[in-house]
Amino acid sequence: MSRLLYQALASMDDESTRPGGSPRKSLVPEGTTLDLLITTTDFYGYDRQVPAWDPPSVHDAQHRHVFHFTASSSGNDLGSSDSLALAFAARATSCFPGAFEPVNRPTFEKVVGGGGTIDGSLFRVYQLAKANPDKTFFIDGGVLDNRPFAPTIEALRAKPADVDVERTLIYLDPDPEPPPPPPQGKVPGVIETALGALAGLPRKQPILDSLLEIEGMNVRVGELQQVIKASFQDVAATVRAIAPEPAGLAPTTERAEHELRLHIAARERSGLAYPTYLRLRIDGMLDGLASATCAACDYPAESTHALLVLASWQVWGSQGELLAQALEQREGQHRLLQALDVGFSERRLRFMLAGVSWLYGQIEQPESYRPGIDLVKQRLWAGILELTDAMGSVTRALESEITAAFSEGEMRDFLESEGLKPDVWLERKRAELGALVGALVERLGPELEQIMTQQYLDLLSLTENLPAEHREDVWLRYVGFPLWDAQLYPLERVADAGERDAVKVMRTSPLDATLLTAQRDEAKLKGIALHHFGAFLDLAARENDYLIGRLDGAERLIRHLLDDDSEQTEWSRQAFLKILAEEEPVLKTAGALIAKLRERAEKLPATGEPPGPQRRKNE
Repeated sequence: MSRLLYQALASMDDESTRPGGSPRKSLVPEGTTLDLLITTTDFYGYDRQVPAWDPPSVHDAQHRHVFHFTASSSGNDLGSSDSLALAFAARATSCFPGAFEPVNRPTFEKVVGGGGTIDGSLFRVYQLAKANPDKTFFIDGGVLDNRPFAPTIEALRAKPADVDVERTLIYLDPDPEPPPPPPQGKVPGVIETALGALAGLPRKQPILDSLLEIEGMNVRVGELQQVIKASFQDVAATVRAIAPEPAGLAPTTERAEHELRLHIAARERSGLAYPTYLRLRIDGMLDGLASATCAACDYPAESTHALLVLASWQVWGSQGELLAQALEQREGQHRLLQALDVGFSERRLRFMLAGVSWLYGQIEQPESYRPGIDLVKQRLWAGILELTDAMGSVTRALESEITAAFSEGEMRDFLESEGLKPDVWLERKRAELGALVGALVERLGPELEQIMTQQYLDLLSLTENLPAEHREDVWLRYVGFPLWDAQLYPLERVADAGERDAVKVMRTSPLDATLLTAQRDEAKLKGIALHHFGAFLDLAARENDYLIGRLDGAERLIRHLLDDDSEQTEWSRQAFLKILAEEEPVLKTAGALIAKLRERAEKLPATGEPPGPQRRKNE
């Protein structure tokens, strides 16, 4: 199995297998990335230190592990150098207990015999924990989490959207279970209890938890949108009183003065709630500095090193009275926030993105203005990327200062001897951290100012052709953001959701695709028999399930993109016929099935050619 996986992946890079010798071409859209997150379970686990009150930290074993691969349209594609690691991740996550033996890196490399090695960056957290990934073994990720929605949603939030979009999480369920019958009061037997506790319940409960969590997030997003709608005119009046008319068109030289006056107005409007906002903003800035430090040092978020970095920055803010000054809003604190609070600038641009996206459904004759709105969104996303790049370039330039404050080897020795005691670490490294902060202020502050000034000028130009009322609405968001942030950031921080973070959830299963392969008297899939091993030794059953999967997947994706039922049917009919024609010479045992399915597809009502792309829900 290991060799087959590797050979299948490696063959994709064989130029001779491409029709007409066509060159490789990335399918990742320009300017975006594809994130592949593969869950697995470390059978033995590695040591993690977790903060506690008494003792300051406790030790426990970490068994969850995620292999993260990234591809982009700019040349960082998943290619031949990644085939071995991808095959290993596929082999590891498919190690269903009792069916496939656990696997580790050395044995996999030996069995495959590809002559390469798997990149050690996939096991960076082991290196930091002084654990040897080559001594442990990996099994199915579903042992701990059979539906890993959380990392998917986190990656989804980071995806740029420079056109009108809906964010949708599509998950596959080949065998949805019917609703359970009500309990009858029967005491579970010993074997039944053991199997349920060890295998059944842990694999079923996470999906319910995840779906409820997504629904809760969507509710919080809706509440956030209602707050914005209810407050818009009140905030607009305050902005108009401070900034010249029309809102947002002040010369660049006056922007700083308006910004300061709006911060003062936000404090006056918020009253006793403003110190809470300011403290949360400082906390967010410290979190951002910790994340940048970990990125520069390559400390994964799940590592104990990362926990110590974050705690150290928080203690630095507390001991330096930065957090206490939230009650006073001192001048030094304001300058520090101006120079280092990248999160404030990013929230501003994301808030603008939400406002611009709102125009797609509000503006009259949207097709006339859509290209212009798209350009504004593209510039806003470019600004967000510029902020990220600026932080990255500054921290790379300050490598020696960061290493002095957060040396990998020193931190490892400290964690072994002292544990998670950030106050003790800070006492040892106060001078180094102070030097790092000074260097960050000197380098990052001017970068932020330059980026946001250019963003301001570009947006003034790009919004010139929008209708006046909508242009003003957009600029009320930009100019008035200090007021908006004081009101919304505490809600976003608690809700862990932004105005545009709603995510639709769509299941793809044999029960949901009904145009061609509706489940009638028997199951459409053969592999669900014998506890999902029904196709394990049966080629015909595997080919059946593969073909049904392609057809059902096509129908569900088309349904997601189109509103009209007749258009869904027409697109699906043509997709079915093309898929069946493509697979007929390849699937050796599915001839009768293909003939039956083709007959059904041809009987679907034809409505002419499918509509053009302008009719899609998500353009």
